Amino acid sequence: MGGNIHTNVGNATARNQYLAVGQLQDGTLTYGTTGGSSNAYTLSLIPSVTAYVAGQTFTFNASFANTGAATLNVNSVGAVPITVNGTVALRSGAIPSGAVVTVVYDGTQFQAISIDTLPTPTASKYGALVVQNDADNGFDLLSNQGTSGQVLTSAGADTIPTWETPPDGTVTSVTVTAGTGLDGGGTVTTSGSVTLDLDSDTQQTLAKAWVSFDASGTLSVSDSFNVTSVTDNGTGNYTINFTSALGNANYAAVGLARDNNDVAVSAIVSPFSSDTKSTGSYQIHTSVASALIDPAEVNLIVFGD
Repeated sequence: MGGNIHTNVGNATARNQYLAVGQLQDGTLTYGTTGGSSNAYTLSLIPSVTAYVAGQTFTFNASFANTGAATLNVNSVGAVPITVNGTVALRSGAIPSGAVVTVVYDGTQFQAISIDTLPTPTASKYGALVVQNDADNGFDLLSNQGTSGQVLTSAGADTIPTWETPPDGTVTSVTVTAGTGLDGGGTVTTSGSVTLDLDSDTQQTLAKAWVSFDASGTLSVSDSFNVTSVTDNGTGNYTINFTSALGNANYAAVGLARDNNDVAVSAIVSPFSSDTKSTGSYQIHTSVASALIDPAEVNLIVFGD
């Protein structure tokens, strides 16, 4: 127009009128505060929209928060669902009151492109876990916040994790699990479970079997470990039978017996050259001054593999 400028241009009031630059700068063509209620938003624009066309973009200041799936009706053209991530309906609280929301019409619904899919934190939700919601590709607050000291435990793929109270570490019992010759460590049982693997040096320092018995009359075992029985083979002749066999027959045995009389001579505990020494049993004799006796107390400890 030869450099001429139209001045004092009024705001357009119909779609077929010239647009004033001020209308464009002020955003009044596509922006306004909503009306409506109960998840049904309405928007009145000037000039009025007469039909929805794919690609149309509108921005509104929400006059109320949504509590679920919501719709938008611009200039009474018709209520259209507001969605996120394609066709996913809004979750409750996706649009807070006073929030500015931009939507684009895709030919079927208004897709919100400015809604934060993270849940709005509140004081009552401090410490809550944010989890992805596969249903709408958004995020939700885990409803169960757990209690102080609990830890989050995975429940497996595609399952919301849970809060669990960890073991307090208090030892309530100790169970020794025997392997060959009682090697192989043991298990400490608490409110949870911890497995201990003892190294070979430690295992070598532990007694693999021991027994204390009275042979002065009918033989009776006072106490023992890894000894299933003691066989009385005759005066001063006994076989110690192990509950679990030792790893080999190269073990060391130490014995002590108490004489039946108060004399300054100790009873001797020793094997004869013909006595049996195997992984399952050990034969010994008890004597005083080369005479076999049945002492009131015989003690034997075995170390080995």
